[in-house]
Amino acid sequence: MSYGTEERKSSMLMRAGRVAAVFLILVSSLAGAAASTPPFKAAGSVNQVYVTGLAPNQQMSLITPRGKTLYTQKADLLGGLLFRDVPQGTGYRVRRSSDGVKSAPLVVHNAAAAPWDPGIYGQTIAPGGYQYLTTRDGTKLALTVHPPTSPAGEPGLPSDTTLPNGPDFLPPYPTLIEYSGYAYADPAGPESGIAVLANLMGFAVVDISMRGMGCSGGAFDFFEPLQNLDGYDIIETIAHQPWVLDHKVGMMGISYGGISQLFTAQLQPPHLEAISPLSVIDATATTLYPGGNLNDGFAVAWAQERQSNARPSGPKSGQP
Repeated sequence: MSYGTEERKSSMLMRAGRVAAVFLILVSSLAGAAASTPPFKAAGSVNQVYVTGLAPNQQMSLITPRGKTLYTQKADLLGGLLFRDVPQGTGYRVRRSSDGVKSAPLVVHNAAAAPWDPGIYGQTIAPGGYQYLTTRDGTKLALTVHPPTSPAGEPGLPSDTTLPNGPDFLPPYPTLIEYSGYAYADPAGPESGIAVLANLMGFAVVDISMRGMGCSGGAFDFFEPLQNLDGYDIIETIAHQPWVLDHKVGMMGISYGGISQLFTAQLQPPHLEAISPLSVIDATATTLYPGGNLNDGFAVAWAQERQSNARPSGPKSGQP
């Protein structure tokens, strides 16, 4: 009897030991996984790598697939960092200078129009209101959809304005897109003031703020290839919505909103049916330096305003 009791005790101790060993292995594995996961987010884009979740002024390096340091920069005051002019390639990593912690391998793409993942065009955009659209590199662009029955800037319209109503103005709608570096996604109505005209003619209008402007994510630069690719992703995403007539869209806009149409259309998005650019430029060089002279009457002030609008929103900077 005593022998049986001792045997059971020994068996129980052995089982307890095995459970403890498995537990220690599990805890060790979880701790290792946690330690290998960097406390920041890094992602590849079009000849760029962006990093978020950093401490202000934290120093980071971009490491090439061959292990060499390509760039070393410090995060901004909001904990963000952007490496530009990065050659296309697979296997880049971001390394924290203070302790050597690295990101997972990253892919940096070129400016080819072909989508990286056509599945992003299946994202849902509601047929009205303020919302966000995710582009191929994960950047979220702010937009407002104005259906014809709820025109842009409606509270400010004359009291005798006849609003679209009835079965002819039910979805699916003929749809136009305004895409610009101005405050287009403002729910109160875009700065251009022409969206309401299209609404009153029965069109739904999608007003989208360019990356790095207003409440859109990402970093702004003048007429960079990413803006063209964003335009491609915008067209294809909006065209796939069930409330868009025939799954085809057009673009409209004036000035910056006209220039963005030309840049987007050159990539030939399959579901872009027409564009209507107004008041565009032929080249940035002839606008900034007409005849070789600096255009400080308009171009310089315009460029400075764009840079101010691209800063984080605050009492004295940024854009709605």
